[in-house]
Amino acid sequence: MEQTTQYMLRLIEDTLSSSALEQGQLVFTKTPVDIVQLVELVVLKNRIGMQQKSQTIEFSSSEGACTVSGSERWLNEAVDNVINNAGKFSPPNTTITVTVKADDTKVSIRIQDQGPGLTEEDKKYLFQPFKKLSAQPTGDEISTGLGLTIVKKILEMHGGSVTAESTQGAGATFILHLPRG
Repeated sequence: MEQTTQYMLRLIEDTLSSSALEQGQLVFTKTPVDIVQLVELVVLKNRIGMQQKSQTIEFSSSEGACTVSGSERWLNEAVDNVINNAGKFSPPNTTITVTVKADDTKVSIRIQDQGPGLTEEDKKYLFQPFKKLSAQPTGDEISTGLGLTIVKKILEMHGGSVTAESTQGAGATFILHLPRG
């Protein structure tokens, strides 16, 4: 019963977020956001859940403070969604690696998991709403099929993008690209 309730709550939240993003109804004020600090806090937040699955999460950054212009709330949601997915689809006793790197014009956040990776068919539908892919959560986690769609829209609203690199059976790496600012 509790799992069903959690699934329904997540589905409602994701549907509302997706709908607002899709219709352009989401308006936010861009402020300077220290992306290294934001990612580090999201990693810490996810560490407890991953420890329950005997997973570890490693964070590194070649940057000190690294500022982007955007909504801290929505950037937090995008990063959290991808990190949460990495833990959700990776088996126990694996490591999720999160790295922040920047150059003069952009910031890249790499989230690498040790899950089953993406099939060629999965790659066709990766960022489409309500498309659950071939991988299944490895614990009692829920999946609504909206998370990556929301991530893509949030990053686009910030002038960025999201890409994925994967070989089936060898995990996946999602890279969130944001302009510096």
